[in-house]
Amino acid sequence: CGATRGAHRCVLALHSPVFRRLFDPSNPMVAGATVPLVGKAVGEFELLLEYFYSSDATLVRDESAVALLALAEEYQVGALKKECEAWLVDHVDAEQAVDCLLLAQMYNCAALEATTRDLLVKEFEGVAQSDGFGARPPPVHHVSPQNLTPRLPYISTGALPPELLADALQRDELC
Repeated sequence: CGATRGAHRCVLALHSPVFRRLFDPSNPMVAGATVPLVGKAVGEFELLLEYFYSSDATLVRDESAVALLALAEEYQVGALKKECEAWLVDHVDAEQAVDCLLLAQMYNCAALEATTRDLLVKEFEGVAQSDGFGARPPPVHHVSPQNLTPRLPYISTGALPPELLADALQRDELC
């Protein structure tokens, strides 16, 4: 979208090994004055910057948890990833269990995976009736962060698209 945001290199490097490597003077690909962030939503990246400057865990909430989890994983921000996972663990319910299990597996969130697996067992009837469990159309060939995350921008969106659920069930990734 062409939006430019200012940030201090030292703050970015302090919180993210990805930025640390990007700004390392010994790196032949050292970043210039402007770092393009292709494919990033401005609002979501602004939340990441706000977290870098404040370390405010309250930024992780219903409308931001999934997006911040994805950014935390991409930029290797361990503290933020733990905050996002903890928030998701505290807020997962039967309606979102399938979505959260796939997120847990995508982003290697062991506590979230354990919580959602337990919820799937204990509340199977509620999960089976959720929109996320849906009909099972012919499977798609690949579930990846690229084709799942855009469909799950926030935890409150609810259902996992049926084609992604069917593929995950066929490959026995949910249980």
